[in-house]
Amino acid sequence: LDPIPVEPSALIVGAGPAGLTAALSIARAGFEVTVVEREEQAGGNLRRLERVLEGPQPRELLDDLLTRAEAEPKIEELDEKSVRPDPFAESLSSQGEVVLHAGFSPDPLTVVGKATGEVPAKGIHRRCHGWVGAQPDYLVRATTAFLKLHVMARSEQDILLVVRKPDGRVLCNDNRYGKTDPMIHSDFPIGTAQVFIGTRSEGREASYRLGFSELKWKPSELELP
Repeated sequence: LDPIPVEPSALIVGAGPAGLTAALSIARAGFEVTVVEREEQAGGNLRRLERVLEGPQPRELLDDLLTRAEAEPKIEELDEKSVRPDPFAESLSSQGEVVLHAGFSPDPLTVVGKATGEVPAKGIHRRCHGWVGAQPDYLVRATTAFLKLHVMARSEQDILLVVRKPDGRVLCNDNRYGKTDPMIHSDFPIGTAQVFIGTRSEGREASYRLGFSELKWKPSELELP
């Protein structure tokens, strides 16, 4: 058999202190390294630490790692958007756009709108019931990832909530168990999510207030629109 030429390289997921240190070691050994980071900035937990009692301070360590990594020609750093294109970045919406980042304020952040029952929600996912607008009500652009984000809606009418995440996963809450105010809580990756507020019946309309929270708010705690 003829030998197959192989060009060794490395992929590191996470540009925290461990990832950057590993990348520098591999680059010094003569190999190309690609570092992928989901946050907007490298550094990981070092960016969250103010100071330590002994030894070099977190900011000093971070600056040193970043300076050496940026100066190393064999290290290429990519963010999550470069690796995974945002499928809904150019999507249209009927009500507008909400931009969220970790620690956003106020919490809950709320917007208002009017739901329209134009098309079957099962067209988004077979497990979704009711009717939604032909376009998403809102686009939600997450500039940082969320371990858990609460999305909720309140209305005087019986409404439903459908969220399609940047990775294509769909979450539905259609209140089939007697509650009139829907809520979804889940992790959210960086990117653009589509949020649909719908009605139980075709052709109906309903005014609503849509809320986003990192805390344990309930839809009933939102003001009515």
